[in-house]
Amino acid sequence: MLKPLEGPKRVGLRQSAPQTHRLEAVTMLAVTDTGTGMSPEVMARAFDPFFSTKPAGEGTGLGVSMAYGFVKQSGGHIRLYSEIGEGTTLRSICRARPASRLKRERPRPAL
Repeated sequence: MLKPLEGPKRVGLRQSAPQTHRLEAVTMLAVTDTGTGMSPEVMARAFDPFFSTKPAGEGTGLGVSMAYGFVKQSGGHIRLYSEIGEGTTLRSICRARPASRLKRERPRPAL
């Protein structure tokens, strides 16, 4: 069961329009919070599966590691920025494909 955040916190989401970068179109997605921030030691383990700073039973530790896996499997890059007392930003950059280039699968006829 999810518990509400304690104290005043804000979460922001920012996405950029596709831009050309090194001869390919990319899009950037950033998620920022105004929480307590992470120490360098915590940041070094933040992408590890099942790593959590929360007490046992209050978090799975899968959110950041799943984002890491998705971005890396998509050929993208992901960075974590954090300062104690200031919050944390997770920024990902992935290749963007125009809708006209996406391969549309046609349903196969039933046999």
